[in-house]
Amino acid sequence: MGKINVKIAQAHENQMRNFDVQREIKSVQNYFDTTELDFNSEAVSLMFLRGQYNDFAKTMNTALVFVNKMGQKISELHGVIHTNTEGIQFAKTTIDFDEEFMGVLCDNEGLLVHLNIPVRGLEGNRTFTEKELEVQFADVRVTYANK
Repeated sequence: MGKINVKIAQAHENQMRNFDVQREIKSVQNYFDTTELDFNSEAVSLMFLRGQYNDFAKTMNTALVFVNKMGQKISELHGVIHTNTEGIQFAKTTIDFDEEFMGVLCDNEGLLVHLNIPVRGLEGNRTFTEKELEVQFADVRVTYANK
């Protein structure tokens, strides 16, 4: 399969001075290094890591990793995130990452991002793990970086 190197968006690189961000990147990288993960080749896959639901805001802060297995560098990533769990409605989430935000995502790299997704059907604060939610990434479009 090959090792996946986890990084954050180019627009957030200044956050790498923050100890908590460094710790999260290290933790996510360790997860990728020690867990047997099977990603589709010639695709960009989405890995849901966790979600923190805030009942007051009615949103879930999600930690996601977009994994490039396209065989070449990409400079733009577009698609729709669908989350399906019976009795809970998650808003359809469209992402449009351009090169200015994302930078260039090389083959076998994962882009760690946090997104707030509106949610209905939950009461009380709650944490979701990767095993509790079915998350799909559809209508994916990429722009290849200049070689």
